[in-house]
Amino acid sequence: MANVSVAGILRAGMFSPNNVGADAAILNSVAAKLRRRGITVNLYSEEQFIAHGIGGEQIVMTMTRDERSTSRLHELEDLGRIVINSGYGISHCARGNMVKIFAREGIPQPDTLVVSTNENIKGRLEELGIERCWVKRADCQTVHKEDVACARHAQEAQDLLGEFFIRGIRTATVARDISGLHAKFYGVVGTDFFHCYLSRADGLQTIDEDSLRSVCTKAAKALGVAIYGGDVMIDPISGSFSIISFNDWPGFAPCREDAAKGICKLVSSYARKLMKR
Repeated sequence: MANVSVAGILRAGMFSPNNVGADAAILNSVAAKLRRRGITVNLYSEEQFIAHGIGGEQIVMTMTRDERSTSRLHELEDLGRIVINSGYGISHCARGNMVKIFAREGIPQPDTLVVSTNENIKGRLEELGIERCWVKRADCQTVHKEDVACARHAQEAQDLLGEFFIRGIRTATVARDISGLHAKFYGVVGTDFFHCYLSRADGLQTIDEDSLRSVCTKAAKALGVAIYGGDVMIDPISGSFSIISFNDWPGFAPCREDAAKGICKLVSSYARKLMKR
């Protein structure tokens, strides 16, 4: 595969709050594995990509999240480059878009409103019987820790929206807080890699991994991303669950080596297809 080349684009630090090292580590690990397979990999920072683009690499594996990066990815895809994760998929992972896609596709999620931050939402929350809830920026994933906040009641949610508005964030999601057991999941569509684990070991002996994997795969395909991770709340009695976050290309810190193998397998499959053309 010596004549197949891959561009790897690192995520800008501002989009990796408290995860700069983990985000860089997973991309570097995948790059090392691809190189051992004879595939040329050139790494770029997100800032380099925004300012100058990339070379002639046929495949782009990207962790970018800046809107300017996403715009460039759209252009590359429209010109026929293979982009993993798709720039269009990354756009779909902005929370406001994701909530609507999940609702359309029947992906289990908490009751969630997508609202303007200058909107009065207290009446809508009361109608839905929502008190304790999570307020999150809707235009992208988390950039600052203040982009996600828990409100104890409708008035506090309203106050948080006002703070978002002052910060220049124009849309937000407001999701019902649900009780249960918290678990994290990671996957790579098109490979055998899927990993999930409870954040606490008590209360539930096993997770219905097959069911969770099936729903996560459906969610990833609906969004248009192959490499993903997220969080889910599980009812300890029924085992039913709701996805509370879903991220394009996380850092995979708890399972980095296995995830890197899965991502390498995915990218290599595209490289082989290119070789056959």
